[in-house]
Amino acid sequence: MRNQWQENFVEYKNRARPIVIESMKRVTSQNESFFVDLTNPFEGMNEDAYSDYCHLTPMGNKRLDEYLGLRILPLIQADAHLTLHS
Repeated sequence: MRNQWQENFVEYKNRARPIVIESMKRVTSQNESFFVDLTNPFEGMNEDAYSDYCHLTPMGNKRLDEYLGLRILPLIQADAHLTLHS
């Protein structure tokens, strides 16, 4: 699938990303919530992750599931541990 981005879009995105991520982490921590960066969960995949501009393929869904699971499961386990011991 070919992407046609506006001029300088990739450069802009790459420069803005750390600023946005830091802001999201700060805001979510202040609200007792969490932030999961979903910018690159498909990095390193050999198969197509998307079937079009926004819909995931089965392999894309699997990769996203695994990526989120690795980040969310420890939070759920920590919460369950606190609940059991309080």
